[in-house]
Amino acid sequence: MITTNFLKLIILKIKLRQSNKKAVAFGLYVGELQFLKNIIQKTYIKIENPIIIAHENNETFKEFSTTFPEITKKVIHIKLNCLTRNVFTDKEICLYISSDAHGLDNIYSVYTFHGQPSKGLTFSHGKLNNYDALFLYGQLQSECLEYFIATQLNNIKPQHLSTYKIGYTKTDDILNNKWNKNEVLNAFGLPQDKITILYAPAFNEGASLRESGLEIINTLCANASFNIIAKLPIDCLQPQDNQYANGGVNWFIELSRLEKQFNNFRLSRDNQIDQLLVAADVLVTCVSSVSFEFMVLKKPVVFINTPLFYSKFLKKHLPNTNTEGWEKFSFVNGGKEFGTAVDNTEDLISAINSSLNSNDAKQNEPLSFLLYNPGRATEAAI
Repeated sequence: MITTNFLKLIILKIKLRQSNKKAVAFGLYVGELQFLKNIIQKTYIKIENPIIIAHENNETFKEFSTTFPEITKKVIHIKLNCLTRNVFTDKEICLYISSDAHGLDNIYSVYTFHGQPSKGLTFSHGKLNNYDALFLYGQLQSECLEYFIATQLNNIKPQHLSTYKIGYTKTDDILNNKWNKNEVLNAFGLPQDKITILYAPAFNEGASLRESGLEIINTLCANASFNIIAKLPIDCLQPQDNQYANGGVNWFIELSRLEKQFNNFRLSRDNQIDQLLVAADVLVTCVSSVSFEFMVLKKPVVFINTPLFYSKFLKKHLPNTNTEGWEKFSFVNGGKEFGTAVDNTEDLISAINSSLNSNDAKQNEPLSFLLYNPGRATEAAI
């Protein structure tokens, strides 16, 4: 059956052929506009090609329209689905860019990733096969790729694959001082004279949110001298029955209850975490790659140790891979060696206070290790 959407794509295909101008297409998935936002904006300003925004669903269209009200009607919007991947060719679209794991068939596709490497899940056979080029964030990610090629591909890099030392375009805004700490705290109705703790866990089975997230927040909020902000992973935006993404729990509802219980607690409902990184004095996390984004600001990170993530989740998710000893790798553990780690919530407050009073030089190490072109990654991408 030919759908209305399919007919629209065919008409667009014909128009692009007739115009003799190939389009640049961006693939958007729920919560992931933040990883492409700066590139889209600069592309619109600097490149004369038509721009296609391929949406996963109506939620991504709404997010795009809110973020870019001035250009929403000046770009081409299509629905991203299995048919989309087969309709267009490189005669209509010269370049496809996305932070999701799927490129477009027969079109040169660039993968921008959706965060620094962590959890051992950054690279896979599918990602390398579906894309023609990778925009790498920094040395850490390059080493992660080298490890994957050495251990999973017998040291043979796919011949079709190009890599570019771009940097992390999302972090440009932080490094270029887009946000002001006091203004962010004011927007949340939090006092500026208190220490602000940001809890930003990973979503995965065995990670801290599912294992002890409510206990962690209760422990933090019980200290009235702290502001506490929680930022849920974008995976928690998925439907509640998506066991992989949320374990069958609506975490927004669960954490909203704590907002009513503690007047020093706020749950962020924004998809993007960057302004919270600026506002926070300490980050509490587990195996989330957000730790690296915070380290770029040379501020302390406290890690909740999550042994079940390594002993159960990784082994179940990667059954044909030997994951023994992976906890020692920065591109799996979120850079735990650059922060302070605790085994239980009882030690959390003392670890936070200790990290605030520390002058540990290791907090100053990650910037050059994590980012190519710090503050200028978007220009490099363009």
